[in-house]
Amino acid sequence: MNIPNKIAKIDAEILKTTKLSKMAETDGGGNHSYWTGYLEGLQFARKIFISLINKKGMKS
Repeated sequence: MNIPNKIAKIDAEILKTTKLSKMAETDGGGNHSYWTGYLEGLQFARKIFISLINKKGMKS
């Protein structure tokens, strides 16, 4: 598993989701909370991958 590539994909998804979340804020629908929750999940996954890299770095 190539962790830096996974983080790059998550970063791209975070950027896209942030834009969608901002657009959903203004549409008045219930989509904003969906995108906000999704964004929080992405950021959490990113933290996990970074901690995996840090652990791997300590071992070598």
